[in-house]
Amino acid sequence: MIDIYGIALSKLPQKRRMIQLLDERFYEAWRERHRSIRDERAVRTSLAGLLLLQASGVRGELFYDEKGRPSLRDRDVDFNITHTEGYTFCAMECPDEAPSLPEPPTDPTYPDVYVAPKDRERLYSGCCRVGLDAENLSRLSSMRVFPLASRWFSEREEDFFLSLPNDESFLRVWTRKEALVKWLGTGISALRSADTVTAQSRYGVRFYEYRVEDTVVTLCCHAASPRPPRIRILTDTELLMLG
Repeated sequence: MIDIYGIALSKLPQKRRMIQLLDERFYEAWRERHRSIRDERAVRTSLAGLLLLQASGVRGELFYDEKGRPSLRDRDVDFNITHTEGYTFCAMECPDEAPSLPEPPTDPTYPDVYVAPKDRERLYSGCCRVGLDAENLSRLSSMRVFPLASRWFSEREEDFFLSLPNDESFLRVWTRKEALVKWLGTGISALRSADTVTAQSRYGVRFYEYRVEDTVVTLCCHAASPRPPRIRILTDTELLMLG
């Protein structure tokens, strides 16, 4: 089962209060990884994702892999966190309904994303796995989307975008790509070669899309995973009740 939580950054308490609310094991692992963050807003935005994970009832020993992706040690639960200008979101999947899928074939006519053997085994063993991305439409007013599409989109993705060349279709492709590479665990180095148009047949995944005000949110998960019915947006009161 997959759940998605979110909170508006305007609803977050001050940093000190957030640290008080956060599970000590979560905070210690986060602090070790993010010692260089000094900006108050950046700290609060980052901590918000772990508070959302905690709000779902998940506990455990937090650690970060070599690419900076947080996970829980010895827990068959996967989660992924993403931030926008106005929101933080966290998706998590628990093992009760995690599907077991065979590894999909690779399409030899298109550049593949390299995934290490140990990671490939994990992705297709039926383990829980989610990738999540969100982008705000207001950001596009200062971005040159056509050059970005030409540089980062696959040929198939660019064809899709050019068939309806507007901000929303651009973000639909972009958030899918980000969610897919997070699902794969490759990091942004694979952004160009990760083709979302053929993702279901090549990787055994599907995408679910949501809108929160002017923010596009995209979930990548196993193709057999049911769609989470909604994103649960927490209020500041609900967040404070964690303490």
